[in-house]
Amino acid sequence: MSSNRLEKARCLLLAHEPWYGHVAMNMTWIETSIVRTMGVRVVHGGDVQCLYNPLFVKELTVPEICFVIQHEVEHVVRCHCLRNGLSDKLTFNVAADMVVNGSKSLPRIGITTDGARKRHIPCRDELIWLPHCWSPNENTEYYYRRLVRMRGDLPDGFVLDDHSLWEQSDLSEEEFRIVVRSLIVDANKKTRGNMPGHLRSVVEQLDQSQIPWPALLRRYLNQSLGQRRTSYSRRHRRRDEFGVPGMTRRRQAHVSVIVDVSGSVSHKELGHFFGEMEKICTSARTDVLLWDCEFRGF
Repeated sequence: MSSNRLEKARCLLLAHEPWYGHVAMNMTWIETSIVRTMGVRVVHGGDVQCLYNPLFVKELTVPEICFVIQHEVEHVVRCHCLRNGLSDKLTFNVAADMVVNGSKSLPRIGITTDGARKRHIPCRDELIWLPHCWSPNENTEYYYRRLVRMRGDLPDGFVLDDHSLWEQSDLSEEEFRIVVRSLIVDANKKTRGNMPGHLRSVVEQLDQSQIPWPALLRRYLNQSLGQRRTSYSRRHRRRDEFGVPGMTRRRQAHVSVIVDVSGSVSHKELGHFFGEMEKICTSARTDVLLWDCEFRGF
């Protein structure tokens, strides 16, 4: 029953707020009783999961469920699961809901139906809203620091969803941002011109961040080569060498490397590529394929 209501809510979002709807369609929805309301986490290398309590979903109307789904999508897109090293969890939770919900008089999320001008928002008078005298265009870290300066004098209201699931996310910051960027790119392709205006600055910051691909590559290979076992080769009949460390065939990984050697790649970048390949060759059997886009082949 609750899964049907969630499905209807996602379809309603596709009609009224298609950008949020497409992001929600790329999330995994799990019914559980371990959360009181709803919460998100990113696990297993990039699976964006939203856990929901069926009793909570049953209490809401379908348009109100849309508000909660948008709320969860915003938390993911804004990378709130990372907390960015901010230590006070309670204060960060309040700041995160402030930036997601907006002000009570001008909410950032929620849909309108049947020609009504008022958005469908569950527990409107009990949620955490951005104070009307605060600037609406700041990020979570700004509101967090301002709340800290208030020395615990937090605004009234309660956090709508379960933020404790954020700590279960098992990705590094770089990997998390890659997952978020892929969600955004997919939603933008399917809903051109429908991305919420208040999220444009968030997306621009994601695009400006540089991805340390060597670190990600090494982490991935370490996971793949975790079961390797060293051995020592027999003395070669023609070359005078002995005791050369190697890998047993059953344990040795097989890695295929494709290198772009077209004119758009500089000599410095090629040197970096082959330097990483040399490190890979010490732990895996490697096949190298050189690709030149100018000849459209190799």
